Amino acid sequence: MARIAVPKPPASAYNPDRPVSGLLKAQAEHMSAAAHSLPLKFRARIDRYHKAIRTEGEAAEYVRQVTEAIHAASRQTVRDEAAAT
Repeated sequence: MARIAVPKPPASAYNPDRPVSGLLKAQAEHMSAAAHSLPLKFRARIDRYHKAIRTEGEAAEYVRQVTEAIHAASRQTVRDEAAAT
């Protein structure tokens, strides 16, 4: 398979203080929908409401928190299923 070179993005590509873009707002909405499917104990780890996101840094933190909650819920499900068998 041929390798495709992907250039490293410039340092200016991420600015935590820059206002959030429409693309990041849409991503936060999708992450919110995913978070709402989690059990409440995992949702409690997410300390921000997606519509309150105003900067790239806040969006990055929100995505990180939701992703960690999804992974934690997944690990718990695997443990629960292993214990049930």
